[in-house]
Amino acid sequence: MNDEVLGTLLPDGSGALTGATTYRGRTLALCIDPSAEDLPAVIALAHALVGSLATFDEKARQAAALELLSSYNENWREFERAREDGTFVTVSNPQLSESEFIARIQLQSLEVTGKDIFCLWYNDDGLFAGHSIIVTSLDGEKFSDVHASLFG
Repeated sequence: MNDEVLGTLLPDGSGALTGATTYRGRTLALCIDPSAEDLPAVIALAHALVGSLATFDEKARQAAALELLSSYNENWREFERAREDGTFVTVSNPQLSESEFIARIQLQSLEVTGKDIFCLWYNDDGLFAGHSIIVTSLDGEKFSDVHASLFG
């Protein structure tokens, strides 16, 4: 399927369509999985997401900071790392401000899974031991029912 906004979308064998989009000079993976939803409605949400990606990215980063920054500062920035000799060393990274946290995470991919549900996936830049950060909007473009969590 070729789409003027989303580019070439290919079936992945599970009913989803995959492709890529560019954002700020980087290629982002794109997955559209309509499940039981109406494909044109899901494509319409994907158009809105890609068309306003800078706005959604900014809001998603803020949502991630709101829900995950305190967890990083309180639980993830200090840890024990094993050395080759079997001993451990304490690693203590600095606390981050909201703007520092927002600057560290990097958008990797987009996923639209219904006419009102999409996810933005972020690389954690090592803040959460390599776990992905996923920001999910459960009310589509309204972006008011939003949740951020770690994955992986």
